[in-house]
Amino acid sequence: MEKEQIEKTRQKFDSILHTDGYKKIHSDEKHLRNLLNLFELKPDCHYLDLGTGNGYLAFALAEKNKSIFVEGLDIVENSIMKNKQIVKEKGLKNIKFEAYDGINFPYPDGFFSGGISRYAMHHFPNINHSIREINRVLEKGGFFILSDAKTYDIDKKGFIDEFQKFLEDGHNHFYYENEIIELFNNQGFIKEKIFDSYIRYPRKYNKRYQDLIDGEAGEVVNKYKMEVVDDNIFMTVQIMNILFRKIKP
Repeated sequence: MEKEQIEKTRQKFDSILHTDGYKKIHSDEKHLRNLLNLFELKPDCHYLDLGTGNGYLAFALAEKNKSIFVEGLDIVENSIMKNKQIVKEKGLKNIKFEAYDGINFPYPDGFFSGGISRYAMHHFPNINHSIREINRVLEKGGFFILSDAKTYDIDKKGFIDEFQKFLEDGHNHFYYENEIIELFNNQGFIKEKIFDSYIRYPRKYNKRYQDLIDGEAGEVVNKYKMEVVDDNIFMTVQIMNILFRKIKP
């Protein structure tokens, strides 16, 4: 089941990660700047961008800080190949990209001083294993920044997850804030810093979306600020940006 979900995600994103449309929706210079300001950088140390996609954050981090090493990891091989080509074109020496199986990270214990995952962890089919892997590859006292959409507490029935799964891109779960904090706590992390941001994005209108919306309480639909514009349904989700600290192996 895990491998099937990973493969579904891989296939869906294989053709879109480097498109202008995808970049337009997911690029946000203010959000990027706020995330980079959370990084505690030490010269000659390694930092992980988990679910790097088209390398939006990884390239920014490496180009801004030439004394560190950045590793971008993702399941989408074609995107990784394109990222590697960009590395060559830019002549960057402090950044690498690698594909993996979506389960086990190809790095030794304690390899990274810190890491981040932006807009990716809701696709991970076994979140507990992924957080254990994050813990494993971080040094003692290392940090990890989670940046991902959350389910509002008012959304008791998982409306937003049903909505997302219609896209068939391997979506697993938008976590409640307290839920993801507890999951990281259970794997040896504590929450240190947090800030919120937002992202608005469209889905191509079809009757399945409309039926789901019609069957949900109005306050939930309004919370996600859903609206039909031409042939698209737009929604706004809140992003939780949390810096976790590894306190236990």
